[in-house]
Order: sequence, then structure tokens, then C-alpha cells
Amino acid sequence: MIQAATPFVSALSDEDLLHVPTPITENGWPAGMSVGYLIARAVAHLFAHASELNVVVTTSGAPDLGLPGRLAHTFGDPSAVEPPS
Repeated sequence: MIQAATPFVSALSDEDLLHVPTPITENGWPAGMSVGYLIARAVAHLFAHASELNVVVTTSGAPDLGLPGRLAHTFGDPSAVEPPS
């Protein structure tokens, strides 16, 4: 998925990211959301699911997968956060 999505997202210009697409009326996003916002929202959503999957795995007794990764911005000063071992 990452290999397929990265070239597309990397090719988006600032203008593309600021573009506000026509909203989908049924089960879509609210009107006025930019492409950049929608991409950021999708990444955050996937990040949350990666964290949930890691909880399931570790609760089952498997080693920590390291997902979703460090959340440095949620802790304030990232230099004060110890990386997972």
C-alpha cells in the first residue's frame, strides 16, 4: 500500500493539496475539506488502526510490533521521550 500511495502523494503540488473537491453526499466527508486535510485524516486513521492492531498482538502474547511508532508530537518535547526498546 505504501509503495502504491507514496508516488501519488509525493507528486501532489501545494495547489493540489489546497484543492477542495466536491464532497461525496452519502457517507462522505464534510464540505470544504481540502485534499491535504483528507490525506492527513486518512493517515491519522490508519495510524490509529496500527496502534489497535499492536494492542491485539501484544495482548495475545506476541512481541511488540512497534506499531504505530513513536508519537513524539503527543508528548510535547520529543527529546524527553525514550524510544521503545
